Amino acid sequence: MSLAARFEKLSLREQRLLGLLGAFVGVALLVGIPFALASSVLGGREHNADIRAQLSRIERAAPLLAERRAAREARDLLYSKTGTPLASFIENAAKAQGIDVPESSDQPDVTIKGYVERSTQAKFRKVGLKALVNALEQMEKSGSPVAVTGLHVTARSQPDEYDVSLTVSQYERKSKDANKGDDARPKAAPP
Repeated sequence: MSLAARFEKLSLREQRLLGLLGAFVGVALLVGIPFALASSVLGGREHNADIRAQLSRIERAAPLLAERRAAREARDLLYSKTGTPLASFIENAAKAQGIDVPESSDQPDVTIKGYVERSTQAKFRKVGLKALVNALEQMEKSGSPVAVTGLHVTARSQPDEYDVSLTVSQYERKSKDANKGDDARPKAAPP
């Protein structure tokens, strides 16, 4: 039996309901398909606008990224230098200001996040404040990756005379070969 024959067997009321259902489906398709297409095109436009905005942000950030890259390279170059012996470094800065260094002692090396911190503690006796500040400034402006990590100043009975104990730390990037050496050692078998 064909579809048309089945339709004719239905009552008039059922035929009208089926016709209304067909009209509703037709209108829904007629309106729904263009609406879905417009919605997807609009969504694509918004997505493209977001991509354009991100690309323009990246383009505006290029000078900042170049500046950060240059700063990182300068820092890497600074920390890749092999350090000078700190005791002689402190002594040279102190002697340039007329300060005598009666004693200095190296502290144990400390490894922090891929860097090695070497420290030396030095003591000055009967030093003037201006000479001390000038010596510290000379250490700062040396261009070496050093920092005064400890400073203890004790006043003496004479005016502008101080006993000073200072710790100077120097930082050096840990070599990659040293890290590979640790990994290359054979590991003991687990018990």
